[in-house]
Amino acid sequence: RQRQMCIRDRFLTYDELQAVMKKKFTIPRLELVRDIFVFACFTGLAFSDVATLSGENLVQDNLGDWWIRKGRVKLEHRRKASSISNIPLLPVPLAILEKYREHPICVKKGCCLPVMCNQKMNSYLKEIADFCGIKKNLTTHVARHTFGTTVTLANNCLLYTSDAADDK
Repeated sequence: RQRQMCIRDRFLTYDELQAVMKKKFTIPRLELVRDIFVFACFTGLAFSDVATLSGENLVQDNLGDWWIRKGRVKLEHRRKASSISNIPLLPVPLAILEKYREHPICVKKGCCLPVMCNQKMNSYLKEIADFCGIKKNLTTHVARHTFGTTVTLANNCLLYTSDAADDK
């Protein structure tokens, strides 16, 4: 029987998220995985939605602010019209998108971030947790819960929580 995760282990605290964000990695794959994880923490997107994010999902409003306008991948297959989310791009995820804009994989595939498979991401996230002294089982899904708690509360964006992190 699998051990159920304690609720506090399902997301990173503000201090833990800061530790991950500030950690300098000399190994490029860990820097990439960290950046993608942090992007997911600040957007609430599921792994599959981050992996399929393209330039056509990025829109600028009339005030010049950038937004992600995207349907959930698992809901798109069911053709649900209500699955479109509008997610504000805060400065941190915006900087991450800019960092990888000219990455060869992004240019070749037409995607926003050079995302590897979920299994590798989760494996490398365990290494990142070790390097940062985090005693939690860090996975890509932890990023969604971190958005729903730590990031949302820190940015006072409670109105976006249910729309952006549509965790069905």
